[in-house]
Amino acid sequence: MTELTVILPTKNSEKFINFFLKSLKEQDFQDFYLFVADGSSKDNTIKILKEYNFNLSIISINDVSAEDGINKCLKVVKTKFFCLFNSDDVLGQKNYISSLVSVLRSGADIAFPNFGSITNNEYKIIDQKNNFKNILYHNTSPDIGWMAKTSVLKDGLFSENYKLATAYLFLLKLYKKSYVFKRDRNVHYFFRIGGNSYKNGILAYLEQKDISLKFGANKFLIYKILIVNLLKFFVKHKLFKFWHKV
Repeated sequence: MTELTVILPTKNSEKFINFFLKSLKEQDFQDFYLFVADGSSKDNTIKILKEYNFNLSIISINDVSAEDGINKCLKVVKTKFFCLFNSDDVLGQKNYISSLVSVLRSGADIAFPNFGSITNNEYKIIDQKNNFKNILYHNTSPDIGWMAKTSVLKDGLFSENYKLATAYLFLLKLYKKSYVFKRDRNVHYFFRIGGNSYKNGILAYLEQKDISLKFGANKFLIYKILIVNLLKFFVKHKLFKFWHKV
């Protein structure tokens, strides 16, 4: 019996989707359904998806938002586990999926990989700890690429009230309800720098601030963290870009 559903939001993803699909096709665990929520792609995204011969279902082709498409997929998941990936990212190891399945089978409710980034096709590991106690104040990395038991969905789907911090809200809510989070640090989810959440980092920080406060975080500490994050973002991504232009 198939235990896993892979959920993949797409929209005009042809530039990088082959990188992701190749890493998915190379997995040593192939017994999964692939549910796609496509935001009305005008390029060859759907055509490329069909070339890989996955157990593929196009659940939606006209979504109001990525969260709308994700929720349409979540509502029809019938397997024991599900996971959510970006179409331009890469699964770092061939045992990525099987390793996270093992973490869930061993008792966790949500299984996280380790983390890495892709910049100009250069891969860099950003090692993460197996400790989630600071999630009220800091988003966990990665906030996509994790795998969960479908039973967690009884506590709700993805909120459509935020543009960039939806996954953070979803995970924080589950953590506050005492679901078990565990990380396998031996497999890596490589996040491609330059995506929507990266380009709109300031909005992401502001949304995370609002969510943290709603869950009872210390107001002074939250604003201190926000200021530090905004300064780091400006120096690293805005000032650095300006420096290279002059």
